[in-house]
Amino acid sequence: MVAIAPALCVLMLLVAVVTWFVLRQTPYGRYLQGVGSNLRPRASPASG
Repeated sequence: MVAIAPALCVLMLLVAVVTWFVLRQTPYGRYLQGVGSNLRPRASPASG
């Protein structure tokens, strides 16, 4: 039971590194960040 905690920490670190790599280093990740950015808000002024 004690050995599960370090394994979960390693798994969490691995997921974080893969997520960072996909979002920062691939065209798909840059597209996701571009779609999700709030640089030019259009919906909130239109909704009042």
